[in-house]
Amino acid sequence: MGILLEDIKGIYSNYEYGFTRFNFEHSMIKDISSLLKMYESPSNKNLLLYDEVKFKLDDLFKFYKLDIEKDELKRKIELLEENRKKLEVFWKLADNEYNLALNQLKTELTEKSKELNIYSNKIPKK
Repeated sequence: MGILLEDIKGIYSNYEYGFTRFNFEHSMIKDISSLLKMYESPSNKNLLLYDEVKFKLDDLFKFYKLDIEKDELKRKIELLEENRKKLEVFWKLADNEYNLALNQLKTELTEKSKELNIYSNKIPKK
């Protein structure tokens, strides 16, 4: 955990030199609870170190705004999904109306063609 704490401290200083949010998202451990399980019986020192690392890691998440953006994106995705479902209903209604109108137009064209004696069931030759 000491190494992780050193990494966290280094991120702030390296941020100015190009340690980007992408680097943080794809290289930093997000859940450190497994590190605590490595110790059979964690001592007070290890627990304090764990708490310090967790606190600093949470600060980094706030610094990079990952926790806020994750929640915002989740809400936006849910809203988009709701809108998609609502629009799908309207799309189906419009599609049905279109198909009904198209079939009616085909019928009317066929009838008018028969009326004018220009209708034939024969397939034209090329």
